[in-house]
Amino acid sequence: MNFFYKPSAAYAAESPSLKDCLKKAQLCYKEGRYSEAITFWNDVLSNDPANQEAKNGIKEAKRKIAKIKAFFGRDVFRDSQDIEKFSLRDCIGIAEESSLPLQVAREQINLSKIKVWEARRGFLPSLTLSWAETKGIQSDGKTESVEYGIEGKQPAFRSGELMYTLAQSKANLNITEENYDKVKKGEFRP
Repeated sequence: MNFFYKPSAAYAAESPSLKDCLKKAQLCYKEGRYSEAITFWNDVLSNDPANQEAKNGIKEAKRKIAKIKAFFGRDVFRDSQDIEKFSLRDCIGIAEESSLPLQVAREQINLSKIKVWEARRGFLPSLTLSWAETKGIQSDGKTESVEYGIEGKQPAFRSGELMYTLAQSKANLNITEENYDKVKKGEFRP
């Protein structure tokens, strides 16, 4: 008597892990990582040998690899294990870090954040410490004096100046963030 249930091929085709493997294979194929895509499609075929999408995918990926080898020569993939492979996201990330307009926009955002911090700081009390030491000789002898002081200030009313300064700083921060997004979209169009 067999107590183990083996799911049918129809169930295996609907399995979430197989769908994930198919999606990953398609993504790898679109990014040009054909060997990796073939690996994912082989995983699908090991669980569902009748899966036509995986069979067609392997066939297309092998055709692409053959085309690349024919164009660049047979040894094009021989030493590729030592080469670091970059995905499309990696390449976009490197381009974003290297883009001069984006670097300028990031610096503008940082400056705007500092201005917001300064505007918030205006609401806080300020404290000034002073210390002065004087030594000298006068006609009646040597003199030494030490002066020290503490001065504290708390803004009570400046006719809305602090609130408007803070609002303006926040608005400038929003503008610089929008400018960054605009520059990014202009630099990296899909």
